[in-house]
Amino acid sequence: MIEEKAKKHKQHHFPKIPWYGWVGAIIFLGLHLGLYKLGCYLSENVTAKYGHWEFCPKINAIDDHIPYTPYFFVEIYFLSYIFWFIVPLILSTGKKENFINFMIYSIIAYVVGFIWLTLMPTYIDRTSEHLQDKIDDIKTPVTKFLANLILKMDGGNMAWNLCPSYHCLSSALCAYALIRETKHHVATRVCVYVMAFLIVCSTVLVKQHYFAD
Repeated sequence: MIEEKAKKHKQHHFPKIPWYGWVGAIIFLGLHLGLYKLGCYLSENVTAKYGHWEFCPKINAIDDHIPYTPYFFVEIYFLSYIFWFIVPLILSTGKKENFINFMIYSIIAYVVGFIWLTLMPTYIDRTSEHLQDKIDDIKTPVTKFLANLILKMDGGNMAWNLCPSYHCLSSALCAYALIRETKHHVATRVCVYVMAFLIVCSTVLVKQHYFAD
């Protein structure tokens, strides 16, 4: 009797992740990276090159007053990729209907974002923001390495296309999905909400995006 209770207690805290959870996590992260990178490429090499209607979404009154804050937020920006893989796994242990809806909403959102990226090209000139100089001034080796890595991954000194921010889009999808999922512990949901909020903040605090993105 005691062993059965212990087994049930263990299963409650360590739910088994179904196969579709792993598949969903791969698809979620794959769509984020694939459609974002493809949208950026088409925006720079097709739309902006031949359409000539690219624009910079910077709002000087806001963006010039957002400080470059690499410590802690560079790590948050980098850890976001792990976060986006873990959340679908968490969702898959809840109601299957909610997980399916999450995947459908995510696919629709990523496709719409891809179309926006391709047809409405925006850019950020990080040279004018002196971002590399700010990175060079970072004293912590790990933070400096991650800051340079993120800069190279996200377009370098001239980045295309950053609006809408897929970091914000993916994080918002994860947070919204947990709002509708009541099966998981409150602490789990709060952790997801906080992490999603920190990721959104990191996009502007490490100068990878403008506020409008």
